Amino acid sequence: MRGADAAFYEASTEYDEKWEFDVVSERLAVLGRHGALLDLGCGDGRFLSRVRGRFAPTGLDFNPEAVRAARAARGLQDVHAVALAELDRWAPDRRFEVVTAFHVLEHVEDPRAFLAHVARRLLPRGLLAVSVPNPDRWALRWIREAWDYPPHHLTRWTAGALRGLLERQGFEVAEVRTEPLRRWSQLRSASRDIFWSLAVGPLSFRIGSRLASTHPKGEATRRPEATAAALRRAKVGRALAQLKCGLVESAAVALALVMFLPMKLARWQGKTLLVLASLGSGASAGAGMR
Repeated sequence: MRGADAAFYEASTEYDEKWEFDVVSERLAVLGRHGALLDLGCGDGRFLSRVRGRFAPTGLDFNPEAVRAARAARGLQDVHAVALAELDRWAPDRRFEVVTAFHVLEHVEDPRAFLAHVARRLLPRGLLAVSVPNPDRWALRWIREAWDYPPHHLTRWTAGALRGLLERQGFEVAEVRTEPLRRWSQLRSASRDIFWSLAVGPLSFRIGSRLASTHPKGEATRRPEATAAALRRAKVGRALAQLKCGLVESAAVALALVMFLPMKLARWQGKTLLVLASLGSGASAGAGMR
């Protein structure tokens, strides 16, 4: 199955703080890890900016707008809008103490090849932190979110399946954790996902995002009448989008208010499944043969 292209992510992706940013940052400090760190799917550099005091940070992301934001807003210079495989051309010998891939694996077309490439980039006993959508998250009690379908997500992972994949690629799994649903911000975000998915649906999400990624930029500027029509459509589209967003946000807040006390009393799970694994001896040399 084909994944989305760079234009898709530029048009459809938003970045926010993630639970695993705190967890992994704190775990790296406890383990005393330092050196070079590669963040795959770095987005606008939020995680890299947290750890650059202890690490030399490098980031890769498909979204060129996010990479520009990481450089301009966060002062991160070693961030690039390229795929992991492109490191072979311009940095074939670079190795890293830590590689992170937060909500990346479900986007790639060949997870085994992706992890084999990660293994080749890690130093011996290097650490990999990988997170994916949690299959037991609270929102799935209501609906599968619109973003959890192709071309956005190509695979879905349980803890057992992810552990097995990592072990077959030569990693030794040290820790598996699921995000607890405990804070208001988490519940509000999950509620927003529910109502946004009800509002647009997976089919609408796929079609709209695909059109955004394939529409030739600048085409409407070739003729004045086309430009005027395009501007009118854009203005109407923005107004409808703002209305829909307002309705979704209001519904999400209402649901979160109703569910806040039950959340505190129950043991609901949040969006993320996180696995920490170290590279086994000899794995990097043999990774390409798997």
